[in-house]
Amino acid sequence: MSEQFRPEKVDVEINEDCLVHCPAKRFKLHRATLCKDCDHFHGVIQIAAEGSRWDYVYRIGCEHVIFRRPEYIGED
Repeated sequence: MSEQFRPEKVDVEINEDCLVHCPAKRFKLHRATLCKDCDHFHGVIQIAAEGSRWDYVYRIGCEHVIFRRPEYIGED
């Protein structure tokens, strides 16, 4: 039987390229690095084993009920 991964708060840098839909800003995209200065920020949550993109492994802990999934927006 394989061991299940359990989400936990971790101490990692928030990737500079990630954006989140912020409920405090009417769910508009917001740079995830700015979350750490927000009163609603509850740290970074690791939800999967490392080895994939940052936005698949981590979520932004937010007081607004659910974790915020970061997204990458390609720049031309």
